[in-house]
Amino acid sequence: MNRSKHKRGVLLYEAMMALALAMALLVGVAQILTVVANQRRLARQRAAAVLEAGNLMEQIAARPWEQTAPGQSPVSLSEACRQWLPSAALKVEITDEEPGARRIRIEITWHGPSGQPAAPVCLVGWKFPAKEDA
Repeated sequence: MNRSKHKRGVLLYEAMMALALAMALLVGVAQILTVVANQRRLARQRAAAVLEAGNLMEQIAARPWEQTAPGQSPVSLSEACRQWLPSAALKVEITDEEPGARRIRIEITWHGPSGQPAAPVCLVGWKFPAKEDA
C-alpha cells in the first residue's frame, strides 16, 4: 500500500516537467523566429537600397554633362524606396576628379528594423563628357 501512494505523485510531477520544457522550447523558437524575421527584413531593405543606388547612378549618367556639375544633386529617392526604407536619406556628391572626368558618389542611409541606423549603401561612378564628332 505504501508503494501506490508513492507512484501517484510521480505522474503529476513528470507532466509538470514536460509542460515546463515545452514552454521553454516554445519561447526559444519564438525568439529565433523574431531574429530571423528582422534579418530577412534588413536583407530586403539592403537589396532595395542597392537597387535604388544603381537606378540613381544610371539617371545621373544619362544626363548631359552640363547637368552634372559639381555641387548639384539632380536626383532624389523614389517613392517605392521611401516605403521600403524608413527615414531614408540620400547624399549625392559630384566632384571634378581630373580634366574631363567627374566622380559621382551616391550614399543611402536608413534605420533598420530595430530602429538603429543600418550600414549605408554607397556607390561610386565616373562620368566623362560625350566625344564630339569631328
